[in-house]
Amino acid sequence: MPTDNQKASRKQEKQVAADNAGRINPGSGNGWRFKNDVRSATVSFECKTTTQDRYSLKLSELQTAHSHALADGKDMAFVIDIRDKRYYTVEHNDWLAMTEEWPANDFAYYDTMTTRASAPLKRIELDVQETQALATKQDPVWRNEIQGRRYVTVRDYTWHMLRGD
Repeated sequence: MPTDNQKASRKQEKQVAADNAGRINPGSGNGWRFKNDVRSATVSFECKTTTQDRYSLKLSELQTAHSHALADGKDMAFVIDIRDKRYYTVEHNDWLAMTEEWPANDFAYYDTMTTRASAPLKRIELDVQETQALATKQDPVWRNEIQGRRYVTVRDYTWHMLRGD
């Protein structure tokens, strides 16, 4: 019998597939052919869900999802559901390609300090209370740098607006 978390994960994968004109990968991506959880024509999605107030997205998770997407010839998006909020994390270059037609002032950028000279951090901390507090008229965009790799995190409505959904 599936646990509540497994049910939530399956529901998330179905929603991400439906929202992005995609398909759920067999076995939730644990097979040899298709990796990550969901795939569309251009994007491979890795999905995680939590009932906690925060999620720590590790660099190793991003790297694994990215390598699986590259092997499938697609861009990578890491989708995290924190309670009832959905976030998409993509590589910075993919973000630049998605937004090149948009005026920069359409977004409110928040830089997250995730590198320190003494000890570079290895994760992105997403916190529901912090992200809600940053809501403005503009769409909030969180920029992160983890050990020299740059990522951007946005809410689901920003993702769909940019993708023309």
